Amino acid sequence: MRDQAFAIYICFFLAEAGRAIHFVTVTWMIYYETEDPLVLGSLVGFGFLPSVLLIPWIGVIVDRWIRKRLVIIALLTSSGGMAVFLGVILLDHMQIGWIIGCHMLIQVAGSLFRPAIQAFVAEQFQVKELPVIYSRSSALGILGGLLGATAGGLMTGYLGVVVSAMVAACCFLAAVIVIQKLRENNGERKGIPTSEAAWRSLFNGFLYVSRDRLMIPLLVFMFHGQLVFHTSIGFLAAYTLEVLQQSAIVHGWLDATIALGGAAAGMAGAWWWRQAKHHVVTHSFFIIVLGLTIVFFSSSFYSAMIGLFLIGAGTTWVRVLLQSVQQMATDRAYHGRLASLRMLLNQGAVTISAPVFGFVAAQAGVEFIYGILTVPVVFCIVYGWVLSRKQRFKRLIEMAA
Repeated sequence: MRDQAFAIYICFFLAEAGRAIHFVTVTWMIYYETEDPLVLGSLVGFGFLPSVLLIPWIGVIVDRWIRKRLVIIALLTSSGGMAVFLGVILLDHMQIGWIIGCHMLIQVAGSLFRPAIQAFVAEQFQVKELPVIYSRSSALGILGGLLGATAGGLMTGYLGVVVSAMVAACCFLAAVIVIQKLRENNGERKGIPTSEAAWRSLFNGFLYVSRDRLMIPLLVFMFHGQLVFHTSIGFLAAYTLEVLQQSAIVHGWLDATIALGGAAAGMAGAWWWRQAKHHVVTHSFFIIVLGLTIVFFSSSFYSAMIGLFLIGAGTTWVRVLLQSVQQMATDRAYHGRLASLRMLLNQGAVTISAPVFGFVAAQAGVEFIYGILTVPVVFCIVYGWVLSRKQRFKRLIEMAA
């Protein structure tokens, strides 16, 4: 069982590293081609649109079908998308339409991968093992994403987009090899009866969330954590060029700073959980506010690094620890749909906010994006204080501590 868990960790790490390398490469290519933050925000948000529309139905599929096969399909699709992206570059047919098309395909594949592998984990391990498995796999997945963003920025600056695209494709293929070797244990599976209509399954998933008073606050917190993380990464290229007036190499080092903050937070996750206890929400979001404020007022590389480090740490704690709480509180039959709903909110935030923030950047400056993000995060601090007084939340925190 230890080998099973280790393979899950590696698969999470490789898949998220590949997706992050792809995302950094795409955002840099779009801004390099257009030199317009409004276009960057609009196109990045548009690239998430198909996956946002499909995510609710993906959750139903995950709760009905063999999860391991769905994980493999998602990874192979991502690798194929990067192969097309690489082919377009090598054939010198680089156009915005091709970039966004590959971006859409990989985002849809990612929307299938996450709920499928999370549900796969739920059926492979005992309930008492899930908090450790979920927290560690989430931490390594986010760490892989942060390090992938770093590698993507550095490779784009030093080696070019061809190398970064090849590395991303190799990450996805390596994850396929790892997950393929895992044994399946479907004895604990409690999926949806296949005779139930798909729309009814979807409706029951939303009904389950609406009846659980803990789910909605957790979804709100993770929504804002993802919003801050993706917006910070997505507009970092424009921030580097316009505010700091630096090159792609500096952009890579700033990505590395976010990765370092995330890595430190991931390694200290259990310690932070024990120290913050039921105040983990308020404390984590306070660190995010501090980081956003520093980046907003920063005009130098070094102060920006400090702010980005704090953003990386705070968003990692929010996304890893609160996702673990949610998985622990969710009935196994709903893991696929809950994961899809979480992703719907996360990617919906990017789809809607990216054009808005792009407009803000074009009118007022890229740095104002980071200032505006502090407003909803302060709201999360207040809301987190209210949640910290709930007995059920306290029990879940104590269970996993």
